[in-house]
Amino acid sequence: MADVLERASAVLTNTNAVDVFQVPAATGNERALVIGLNACNVSVNAATLIVSIVSAGGSTLSRYAHQESVNASGRKELIDGNGKLVLKAGERLRVAASIGNAFEVTASYVLSS
Repeated sequence: MADVLERASAVLTNTNAVDVFQVPAATGNERALVIGLNACNVSVNAATLIVSIVSAGGSTLSRYAHQESVNASGRKELIDGNGKLVLKAGERLRVAASIGNAFEVTASYVLSS
């Protein structure tokens, strides 16, 4: 498969963790290179965000960002042109917020196998 540029978004309506996207695992060789991760706080309150890398089985492998603060009506680039994050087949990018209805999160990534 050729490299494909993709985008995925998630709206956090409560404080439960939400998967932004999962890397397909058709052959086990698939990878995603996350080249952008933007968090937009759409609430009138400052809030924090946790970004985790989760295994195909659902367990947290590591935290990419922990208690990352975003001002009310603000945005934060958690991954930009200077940073990258590699996810393997079956792994997920998961986010959770300190308050509900605060964040809209968008990831840009290159999917390859």
